Amino acid sequence: MGAPYVYFRIDSSAVNEIEPEDGFFITYDNKSYELKVVCEEGLGELCVYDLSGRKVISCEGAGAEMKTVSLENLPAGIVMVVARSNSGKVKSNKLMR
Repeated sequence: MGAPYVYFRIDSSAVNEIEPEDGFFITYDNKSYELKVVCEEGLGELCVYDLSGRKVISCEGAGAEMKTVSLENLPAGIVMVVARSNSGKVKSNKLMR
């Protein structure tokens, strides 16, 4: 299977995964500060942690396939996004905010 292909959009500083990995698709757009998580099995929970491990955002997915969260109020830096599906699968990504 290998690593997913990654491309850069000219009109944005966002990086988008083309193929979902393990049923998850996580993108972040630096222009709009929007984090978008798609989970094919339905999203159970979405959490964002700062580098010290402090949970800075937590929201329930309520079984929705897609959740969009604004990271605009967070300070610049690296954050860890952790998404959990309704079936218990977990996907985490590091993002530069």
